[in-house]
Amino acid sequence: MTNPCPTEAEGAGKRPLDAKSSGTPPASRRADGEDDRPSTSAATEPRSAWQLVFDRAYGPFFASKLVTSTAIWLTNVVSAILMYELTRSAIMVGAVSMAQFLPQTLLAPWAGALSDRHPRRAVLGASKLLTSGSLLTLAALIRFDGVEALAGGLLILVATAIIGVGLALANPAMQAIIPSLVSARDLPVAVALNSTTAAIARAVGPALGALLYAGLGPAAGYTVAAAGHVLFVITVLWIIHIPSVDAATERSVWAGLRYAWSHREMRALLLGVAVIGIVVDPVITLTPPLADALGASEVLVGVMASAFGIGSFLSITVFAAIRRRVGIAGVGATGFFLLASGNAVLVVIASPALSVLGMFIAGTGFLLATSSLTTRIQLIVPEQLRGRVMALWGVAFLGTRPFAAAVNGLVADVASLHVGFGLTAALALGAAVTLVRHTARTSTS
Repeated sequence: MTNPCPTEAEGAGKRPLDAKSSGTPPASRRADGEDDRPSTSAATEPRSAWQLVFDRAYGPFFASKLVTSTAIWLTNVVSAILMYELTRSAIMVGAVSMAQFLPQTLLAPWAGALSDRHPRRAVLGASKLLTSGSLLTLAALIRFDGVEALAGGLLILVATAIIGVGLALANPAMQAIIPSLVSARDLPVAVALNSTTAAIARAVGPALGALLYAGLGPAAGYTVAAAGHVLFVITVLWIIHIPSVDAATERSVWAGLRYAWSHREMRALLLGVAVIGIVVDPVITLTPPLADALGASEVLVGVMASAFGIGSFLSITVFAAIRRRVGIAGVGATGFFLLASGNAVLVVIASPALSVLGMFIAGTGFLLATSSLTTRIQLIVPEQLRGRVMALWGVAFLGTRPFAAAVNGLVADVASLHVGFGLTAALALGAAVTLVRHTARTSTS
């Protein structure tokens, strides 16, 4: 019987999809997913990002993923501003993040197993309908009874927790279906493109949320976000075809965890993803009090978050060049250095313009680091465990957010915003140094 949870020796550098679709022997690939051999024909060359964007299978998924990701960031900013106006507390703003991300941590193992056992399009459809229903409920309460109906922010936390459940169910399936939409040779480009949806959403969603809040109120923001999730449901259920995959032979919820724990490279990659989740939390938790400290309106909250997203998006233009020069691991180290630099700029809290610049720099580092680590994870994970391992990706990236949000809010309230951004910069710098040392050891071994 084939072992569905290979050990480190068995799993390192293993890509079942390559063996099936590209014919590339596993031994010819390094553990980071790079192919040591030169291409022998144009047929083996991966398609460009633009070609994938207009692909009939991947293109609609990319567009609808962009819309639903934008809706998430729109919701995050609207809820953060509304909670801060109701309570004037950074801790309560952090509680909103905790309410959204805690379910994604607790439910991730079951959600990953669900995406390995059942049709992923059905899982995605049900989860997004749950999310949109919660948003429409909030919008209706505010529209007909005013913000007083939110019980001092308590109902924001309840609705956000339900949204978190919907996101918990969607996240593993969202990540796991990517290899089924493209060929093995196009997977690295598809993974990088998938990261750009978050980058663009970070640029558009916060600004749109802040503008809707300032111009039409929070109910309008929640309604627009709900519509975005419904559009995604329509796309995955009726517009694109998501091929079915064989049900996992190992049905245990914990099979992915056993695999990741036994695979040294996977452990290191997931730890790096967790660090990214921690160092990007200030984009949501600390921007409302930062704007307040600068004497600016809530519009600056959206502008700073959008600057983060714009930086992420523009980093796509240098991703390939950096990868050619320093390798995929070097891309990750570069990203962490930029995350540290951006947070170091924010420590100053000198002006709105400087704060926007700091967010832009941090956003550039975010996409480089995330694309590097996530690409390497997708390249080595076995297909029959993909949903459960990508659920662990969600735990690493999102599960750290409740802790980070609570700590950042507490530090900002008890100490200062300077200390909060400074601690984040130090953590990102430590991760960058660690990656550089690991890359140096690997290249000399």
